[in-house]
Amino acid sequence: MKHAVYIRLVLATILIPLVLISAINLVVDPLNVYRLVSVEGFNQIKPRAQRFERLAKPLQLQRYNPELLILGTSRAAYGLDPESPWLKRNDRPAFNAGVMGATLLDMVPIARHAALTTQVKELVVDIDFFMFNAYNNTPWMFPHVVKKSPGDIGYLPAQWLSTLPSWDILDASRATLTGQDEYNRLGPLGLMDNEQKVAQYLRKGQGLAPVFDAIELDYAQAIWSPCANNAYQYTNGFTGYNTWQQLDKLLLIAAENDLSLTLFTQPVHARIWVLMQETGFWATYEQWQRDLAAHVEAFRQKHPDADIKLWTFSFFNDITSEPYPPAGDTTSAMQNFVDPAHYRTQIGEKVLETLAAGEPVPGFGVPMTSAMLPAHQAMIRRARDAYRQAHPEAVAATRKHSAEGLAYREAHGIQCPR
Repeated sequence: MKHAVYIRLVLATILIPLVLISAINLVVDPLNVYRLVSVEGFNQIKPRAQRFERLAKPLQLQRYNPELLILGTSRAAYGLDPESPWLKRNDRPAFNAGVMGATLLDMVPIARHAALTTQVKELVVDIDFFMFNAYNNTPWMFPHVVKKSPGDIGYLPAQWLSTLPSWDILDASRATLTGQDEYNRLGPLGLMDNEQKVAQYLRKGQGLAPVFDAIELDYAQAIWSPCANNAYQYTNGFTGYNTWQQLDKLLLIAAENDLSLTLFTQPVHARIWVLMQETGFWATYEQWQRDLAAHVEAFRQKHPDADIKLWTFSFFNDITSEPYPPAGDTTSAMQNFVDPAHYRTQIGEKVLETLAAGEPVPGFGVPMTSAMLPAHQAMIRRARDAYRQAHPEAVAATRKHSAEGLAYREAHGIQCPR
């Protein structure tokens, strides 16, 4: 009898706190996934949701049940508004599942989850050069919360366990209850707040120049390659992971579920391309474009009924060549960009309008094919060289950031097999 009482006391000691934590997290809902209660001044603002975006977005899209899904990096998350009229032209509800630093290892599980749990009919996917370096292969952080096959039901209890009896989520609930004077970094349909991000930069009192310098350094130091020897490989020499095989998984999800799939490369500031040249990746980038076009074309030949398109919006033009705010300017923002890597939603609208029309806009967005690439790449090289000649200060700054990034990787990066 005494043993039974003891066991009940132990169980109560364990279960009561877990039930209480779960109840708090369910009601406060700091990740905006359950939406049982939304009260101004109580939990309407979700200041921590963006921090948990890789956990939150699969659950959010599952509950929203979109017909059109945006996938990609933070560029998509900042720049592509799921409420755009160009996405909702057919009254299709849309959701933005872009996440910071997304790789193909992030996008494939979300795409599969959406195909298995929602009415999704169309995927719009941001494809980036860095994703195809197999040494950038951080796996999906929450594989247990996405549905992996038609018979999979284990993802549902995994979602509950990850979001309810969790101390981390309880801390996010605390931040929600005490942070109602903050703002929603992550909107209910997955869009990141452009204006608040710029305001966050400017609140530091040093203007945008130091932020932009740090972003350029991050590209040279880590984003394109984590390797001390500046390696960029499609196959990871340590693990055997191959980025083209991973892309094929995404293409197959679209083909096997009759989803329309649009892949596209996005606009970035011209200085990022100059930095790419200074860091030694320009020829690799051009080869990646050729390989990407050839790979998509080969897949379409094997799957002639698949609706798969490939576009590029990576140009030197008036939008991407917008001047940086100068050092010492503590108040000015850019018209077209949140920062060098993230364009604003008004540029995203132009991207979405072009994709919706399906007609090329020379100098802004065009279909990318093997046939057009030789002339296209020659044109981009000429534009790059003209930009370099017209902006020696940009060349000097990117050269400095490249040298610093490469020196850091030589000292701290991994030695990657080529």
